[in-house]
Amino acid sequence: MSSNDTSVEALTEANRSAWNIVAANYKPGVERDISDLRAGRPSPLGPELEALRPLLLGCNRAIHVACSHGQDALSFWLLGAREVVGIDVSEEMLALARHKAEALGAPASWRVADMLALPADLRETADLVYTGRGAIPWVLDLDAWATGIAGLLIPGRTFLRVRRASAQRAVGQSGG
Repeated sequence: MSSNDTSVEALTEANRSAWNIVAANYKPGVERDISDLRAGRPSPLGPELEALRPLLLGCNRAIHVACSHGQDALSFWLLGAREVVGIDVSEEMLALARHKAEALGAPASWRVADMLALPADLRETADLVYTGRGAIPWVLDLDAWATGIAGLLIPGRTFLRVRRASAQRAVGQSGG
């Protein structure tokens, strides 16, 4: 392992620790989030909502990489995805997501993983892979990240990456 690998590991661990601490700030809003979803109100996804709607109709599995507390991923279910998988580095954020999904009876699963080490068993299982507003600044190796994202997609399916100002869509061409 090079010293660069060690620094990436250290940064990843610091990021995980920070988000585990920050998760406490999200706890007070969990019941409101559940109520909003029960009432048919998806999270305020902004401009990406219009890009997502047609992609989620008939979507068997949507994977949200860097899903935080799961509100957007659960909104994907509300908007038509049959199953959602959320991946995040923070165990505490995923505990909030898990609580919401259980309260809603949503077909959701939550995986603790770094964006550069996505779960191998999810390879080529997603109709849609999404990463949202704040994920990219935490990516320490864009090539490895892009390879991992492409690996999650069923060949020919869709990856949607969102910037703060606009939604960007790219059709996955992961080997098919």
